[in-house]
Amino acid sequence: MRNALRIFRKDVRHLWPRIAIVLAIGCLIDLATSSLPPRPDGARAALGLPVALAWLYLIVAVMHEEVAPGNRQYWVTRPFSWRDLLGAKLIFILVFFCLPGVAGEVAILVLRGISPLAYLPEILVGQFFTMAKVILPVAAFAAITASLIEVVWIPIAAFVAFEAIGPALSLLTNADFDWGDVGWFRITVAAALSVAASVAVLIVQYARRRTWLSRGILAAALLIGISLFWMPGWHTAFALQARLSGQHVADTVARIAFDPGRDPRTRPQGGSTRPGQGIWFFWIPVRVTGIPAGMALYSDRGTLTVDTRNGESWSLGWDTVNRLVSVAGSWGSSSEDARMLPGDGEYWLHVNINQSILRRNTSGPIRLHARMALTLLSPERTSPLALRKGPQAVSNDGFCWAATRERFLDVTCSWPVRTPARIGFRLRSNSAGPSQDWKPYLNGTSVGSYGPYSTSGGLWETAYGNGAVDPPPSGIDLVTRDVAAHFDRDVDVPDLGEWAKGEWFK
Repeated sequence: MRNALRIFRKDVRHLWPRIAIVLAIGCLIDLATSSLPPRPDGARAALGLPVALAWLYLIVAVMHEEVAPGNRQYWVTRPFSWRDLLGAKLIFILVFFCLPGVAGEVAILVLRGISPLAYLPEILVGQFFTMAKVILPVAAFAAITASLIEVVWIPIAAFVAFEAIGPALSLLTNADFDWGDVGWFRITVAAALSVAASVAVLIVQYARRRTWLSRGILAAALLIGISLFWMPGWHTAFALQARLSGQHVADTVARIAFDPGRDPRTRPQGGSTRPGQGIWFFWIPVRVTGIPAGMALYSDRGTLTVDTRNGESWSLGWDTVNRLVSVAGSWGSSSEDARMLPGDGEYWLHVNINQSILRRNTSGPIRLHARMALTLLSPERTSPLALRKGPQAVSNDGFCWAATRERFLDVTCSWPVRTPARIGFRLRSNSAGPSQDWKPYLNGTSVGSYGPYSTSGGLWETAYGNGAVDPPPSGIDLVTRDVAAHFDRDVDVPDLGEWAKGEWFK
């Protein structure tokens, strides 16, 4: 440990000008953007990019103080072990990367009047994801390179190759990459893989200096990480999410039944399909009962099986194209609003089915069994927001910024650890007309959070929205819902009959 500290002090003495410059840039940008909302598409994010690049350069610089690749390393002749050298690099990372991150999160909580002790575990989890996503992979990559030029051109080449083959692989595999609210599960698996691979590379490189093996480990981890986009097990993650919620509902809650009495001519005319030969969308009328008063049901996704009298069977796994929707419309039926069921009533089951199995079995009954993954949401919680500059406290230790400029409205809300499950803004009208609902974006989507912790690498999760509003509102309300329970429900259709026919069969 003593030798590791000596090497650490040597690195600090050698790199102190670069350390001072990076710290100064970071502090200046933090001060300049401290009054701005934490928008992922705003000025704070744009100015944060050069700071991030500067920190990454500092990681590479400290790792290259003792270059690992090759067979002419001077440090192998010094009276210290590879453990001392690797330990010194890890101490440098903890002191100049992890500790400032923890201190920054603590400072934000204190300035907002929140006890940091209440969120200490979540702060440490955020640092784990920062280490997994950025710091350790960059350190491992720097350990297998001998110069800054290699550090730059190899990632650029890999990025260009991935951008070239990625879209083709997506179409070829017909994969559903978006895990939505349970995406935290896959990100956690990827983070654990990143940490394991990075640590393995660092140990192999410093203990044995076998660069070819280290590069092989890193390349294999990268390929496995990319393959996680095709990772099966969405419903396993959803079942784990249900268990973590600790809430169970009776079988009488949110029951789904086929509603054959509806006129087939009333079915919606639009829909969406997962790309595939002979796949098309169909609308099945259903009735949902047992949604508790004031609560809402959200349709996450579903799986289905089609059976015929001739013994043929066709299935489609858990997919977002299989869902319950509450509005009849064209492409709007795939929106977040459409998948929110506000209470008992008549709804539609939107499914994708292979057309060929339907054409081959026109004379007998075609049975459909669907299993839907559903989330029961709490009653709405409303928090009024003033249209003024500066943060405003909302429930669950959150803060919102809401301001107007002429007819342009800009709203940003942040919560520590995770956002509510569903978020919306309700604009109050200056006239006697009705209020207008306005949906925000959450890190690029309008979906809230189910996960037990944040996987972004920081403590705060942000939802935001902006756009022209005519007429300007007199006020705005933040409307949120939390998760009450996750569960599955079955629906059986004895015979698709007229509901499996359409213009696509002519």
